[in-house]
Amino acid sequence: MTQSTLSRQISGASTLDAGLVIKVARAYGLNVLEALVASGFVTEEEAGAPGVASALERATDTELAREILRRAEESERMREPVSTLADGPEGEVIEADERFSSTSRALPELGYVAGTDDSEEELDRE
Repeated sequence: MTQSTLSRQISGASTLDAGLVIKVARAYGLNVLEALVASGFVTEEEAGAPGVASALERATDTELAREILRRAEESERMREPVSTLADGPEGEVIEADERFSSTSRALPELGYVAGTDDSEEELDRE
């Protein structure tokens, strides 16, 4: 595509081409669907955001953890005592399942896994 063609399309002197929008979005690392919506080629509904389950499956552990932290920091409940946060809707304590009852603490960035028999003092010395 020539510079003059690009200039005419961007300025509105000629019809904007969807192919150009896609190429520019990709060249600048932008979301192609968002660019097509912004330029009026498709509606937000037509672009269709991925379903929640699909988005959660694609998210990395770090992305999920950051989102949980962001929500926790914004939450008004963070001002409540921890004991009330563990209560369910009827006041019963919600038990963690086996996924959250690990017998060791992994510290991969330190190359160390602490067992339940390691004291805090021993961990501090590591």
